[in-house]
Amino acid sequence: MFRKPKAVFNWSGGKDSALALHKVLQAGKYVIVALLTTVDAQKLTSSLHNIPLRLLQHQADSIGIPLYTVSRRQLAQLMMKVWKRPFLTLKKKA
Repeated sequence: MFRKPKAVFNWSGGKDSALALHKVLQAGKYVIVALLTTVDAQKLTSSLHNIPLRLLQHQADSIGIPLYTVSRRQLAQLMMKVWKRPFLTLKKKA
C-alpha cells in the first residue's frame, strides 16, 4: 500500500496560492497537513498581501487545513538552518 507523503503548503491567502493548493489537492499526490503563512507580527497581517490574520484563519477553516504562522524573523532563521549545509557545500566546490 502506497502512503502519500505529507506536506506543508506555503499559503499567502491570495488567488494564486488558492489555485495552486486546489491543483495540489486535485492531483492527490500529497497529504497537505498544514498551511504556512509568514506574518507581520506587529500588524497581524500576511507579509505578502497584507491580509488580516483573522481572514487567513477563516480561509484555513473553510478549507479544512490548519493554519500555522511564522514571523519574517522566524522564517529567516529557519531558512538559514535548512540552507546552511548546502551553501557551505557549494562554497567549498567554488
